[in-house]
Amino acid sequence: MKKLTYLLLITLAVIIAGCGPKNTNTTDNAAKDTEKAVEATPAAQFDLFYIEGGQLYFYDLETDAATHYANETDSIVRTALSKNNVLYYSVAKNGNLLLRSLDLNAANPLPEQLADWEVTVEGRTEMDGFAQMYLNYEETQVALERDVRWFAGLVYNLAVYDIDSKTVTVHKLYEEEMEDDEFVGFRDLPDNSGFNRWGPSDAPYGTTDDRLENVANDIYYVGGGLRTCLTDQISMDDYANIGIGKEDFDVEASMDPTGKKALIGYNIGLGDGVIGYYYVSSIDGQQQVELLGSDFDTSDPTWLPDGSLVYLGYDDGSGIFLLNNDGVIRKIADAEIYGVLH
Repeated sequence: MKKLTYLLLITLAVIIAGCGPKNTNTTDNAAKDTEKAVEATPAAQFDLFYIEGGQLYFYDLETDAATHYANETDSIVRTALSKNNVLYYSVAKNGNLLLRSLDLNAANPLPEQLADWEVTVEGRTEMDGFAQMYLNYEETQVALERDVRWFAGLVYNLAVYDIDSKTVTVHKLYEEEMEDDEFVGFRDLPDNSGFNRWGPSDAPYGTTDDRLENVANDIYYVGGGLRTCLTDQISMDDYANIGIGKEDFDVEASMDPTGKKALIGYNIGLGDGVIGYYYVSSIDGQQQVELLGSDFDTSDPTWLPDGSLVYLGYDDGSGIFLLNNDGVIRKIADAEIYGVLH
């Protein structure tokens, strides 16, 4: 009886010992599976997205490869990316413009239908009547600039989607002024939309980084006890024939995430437009590179974590261009809508 009891105890001990490592391995495997699932999210896998031919693509800088997102088959018109990687976008479907969202932090995310903008889309000409789409600073609302009057440089109406209430409100920003039943111009209306009608935010314009200093519109790097001019090789000779010098431009500048380069934009408003270019300089001032084909008004240059830079360019056809850390610029997509994943 004792012998049988002893054998039973040994057998039970072996079973328990066998179960221990097995359970530990199961936990480890679960952790690995979770890690793989996290890595499978678009925000974790890719560096940026872009829209080409109305379709969504994700781009990996390391492999220089794009992946088509196949779960959205309708034509994408405009996009806005939140700080926590939720992509809001408008699609043209059955003659209407719809608002959808995509959580890029989720593995294999699916589109979520949010609202009908309650505007019709009749071919490409009407689609050109939509300008920017953007979030407010608190990211509680999404705005769509509607009914753009290109000849007047005005956004006639602004549609605002409230994320909490899931409602769309259209705000009229201008109305036509008439005299004797004839159009004579536009009248500015009170703006109750909660947005800055001239852009997505009221962020301060100019150079705010304390490592950069503006002296007579030349930018100096003053970090680490150094003082180096980053713009002495930049010339505005293209404007010399109309008497515009560097001192006549507005200038903005920002440092890259690695602290090794600065982005400098020179622009001047002429008539209804904005004219100007972007440059990138190393902090020692030795490499001052013009972003070929850049346009101050539309290029939207954005730093990537490794210090490379992506922007919309209009050299050799419009598209998305990348300035890598070797100072080489190349086109990565024939597209005009993009966003950098955070």
